[in-house]
Amino acid sequence: MTLHLPAPGPRMDELADPQEIQMLIEARARAQRILDELLERQTEIEAAASDLLPGQLAAGRAAFRKATESARRVLENLDQALKLISPVQ
Repeated sequence: MTLHLPAPGPRMDELADPQEIQMLIEARARAQRILDELLERQTEIEAAASDLLPGQLAAGRAAFRKATESARRVLENLDQALKLISPVQ
């Protein structure tokens, strides 16, 4: 199997419009806030763990793990997008 790469074109920073860059910056800030809130809620749930049934606690931990992993992936992807469009220093 041969991998076909697209022909080189303009750099991403040449294509990015300031509004798009601002949108990515704002999206990253929102994603960071979501991750921070998830981690805070996770701490609260762990503090109340004794009030939950073992099955509920396990399900809650699994749900929070998936949510935090997803939020981290979103942040990583937004960081990568911002790196692609940031002017070379």
